[in-house]
Amino acid sequence: MSAKDLEETFKARLQAGDLNPDPHQEQALVLFTALMDQVINHQNKSFLGRFLSGRQPVTTGLYLHGGVGRGKSYLMDLFFAHVPFEKKHRTHFHLFMRDVHEALLTLRQSGSVHDALGKVAQGMAKNYQLLCLDEFYVTDIADAMLLKGLFEELLNNGVWVVITSNTPPHDLYKDGLQRESFLPFIDLIQERLVVYDMDDTQDFRLLKESQNQTYFTPLGKESSEALRQVFSYLNRNLKVQPTTLMVKGRSLPIPLATDVSGWFDFIDLCDKPLGAEDYFEIARRFDHVFIENIPLLSQNRYDQVKRFIKLIDVIYDQGKRFYCTAAALPEDLFPGKTPEFSRTESRLEEFRSNPIL
Repeated sequence: MSAKDLEETFKARLQAGDLNPDPHQEQALVLFTALMDQVINHQNKSFLGRFLSGRQPVTTGLYLHGGVGRGKSYLMDLFFAHVPFEKKHRTHFHLFMRDVHEALLTLRQSGSVHDALGKVAQGMAKNYQLLCLDEFYVTDIADAMLLKGLFEELLNNGVWVVITSNTPPHDLYKDGLQRESFLPFIDLIQERLVVYDMDDTQDFRLLKESQNQTYFTPLGKESSEALRQVFSYLNRNLKVQPTTLMVKGRSLPIPLATDVSGWFDFIDLCDKPLGAEDYFEIARRFDHVFIENIPLLSQNRYDQVKRFIKLIDVIYDQGKRFYCTAAALPEDLFPGKTPEFSRTESRLEEFRSNPIL
């Protein structure tokens, strides 16, 4: 296997339609092929020697960060599969740190306390030439206090490191306890690894799997996951949290919200005594309205139907975007069709025909 093989595999998967063209993925591939050349040519020792002599910094890996679905893990796995030696390890960061803590505990229980962290790192370096860590995210103070020493030992012992994360290095362990003690680890990452931001790019899983849809049916796990992918894509780089809207002194809780999007369950909006004022406030506040679990509507629950009609009218008239999971396509959603619902059906179909991008 070679860097050229890695590049050809990536191009073949593009041609097969497994991936969509994406400039950020292509740039990341350039970084991976450069790293592949270094790994295969055993550049680590000579680079390390220059680093230790103080002549120049050394880069011995990659740190890819960006939102969900950017292709970080996919590219890392492709790289990992093409690296032509057996002493390599790919794991989730959480599992990796669990193993580190267990190894430290074993050493301490055996009475080997002196430089326990160094011994653990050196043991890993004997087993791995390449370490790939997925979903790097630091919340635990015990992990945070270990990382600088651990990774310094790994890198200085010749281990190549590839990391994927949703978080840029400078935001790791943000607002964590004793974060000032963690900052040297961030400096180490930025000095020793190539850091690449894959944000502001297409979510290729979203576009491939959901085919750029806004209306997902039938109800179920697959549709719910696709809708969440759309929500994640449209709200990348935005803070997601619950919030509450106030409507004439009444509180209207929103399960998930960003500056531009609100996420609701059908029951939240159409099975409770809400009216046009509530829906106008939602449309005023959000450009994108997500509703999950729209059931087959029934004449027996025409109160639900009337609220749903009003909700769609407001969203449509205010020029907002609508995304949902539903039990059926618009024409089959309400078997007991009425002239009022015919308008709703038409508007749902119009929402459905407008792609995400």
